[in-house]
Amino acid sequence: MKDQIVAAAVQMNVVFEDVGGNLSRAERLIVRAAEAGAELVLLPEEFNTGFPHEGLHRDEMYRRKYALAESLDGPTVGWMGGPWRGGMECRSAGGSWSGRATATTTRR
Repeated sequence: MKDQIVAAAVQMNVVFEDVGGNLSRAERLIVRAAEAGAELVLLPEEFNTGFPHEGLHRDEMYRRKYALAESLDGPTVGWMGGPWRGGMECRSAGGSWSGRATATTTRR
């Protein structure tokens, strides 16, 4: 077992409702971090769907966010299971300040 790992925290500009573009940007940044030696790459919250900055009315914001919800065969999980270089794994985890955290999916 290793005592240390190299981690990278990705900061990226996400575009609200541009799932395909956001996934492409994330993939480029993940590959770049891995090529620089990262063994663990952390992405920002809502990296795939983005979040509205336009000052939408609350009801409109929730309607549009709800429309972005994906099933387990949606584009984000498909992207996570895609062809990753060098046998890299892509994992998704969720959590909250209430102390609960769950791993939701792992693909190799």
